[in-house]
Amino acid sequence: MTGRSFRGERAQDGRGRVHLDGELLAPESRLWETSLCLRNHSPSGPEWGSHGTGPAQLAITMLMAVTDTDEAERYYPCSAPVSWR
Repeated sequence: MTGRSFRGERAQDGRGRVHLDGELLAPESRLWETSLCLRNHSPSGPEWGSHGTGPAQLAITMLMAVTDTDEAERYYPCSAPVSWR
């Protein structure tokens, strides 16, 4: 496993923004696009602390950042996000 740095912040429009090793992890980034191929939960971007699909997509993207795609697929807990209703 590699040591990677993640930092989250809120943009002025309220959306979550995550930086990976100082670079914005945007929906247009290669890592985000690759994570959508593995599990397409939230193409609109990362999120945390909500009951939506953004946290699930952020989790798989972060896992892919520190492992390879095969390991991420093996360790990711489910194919669909859990509903906490």
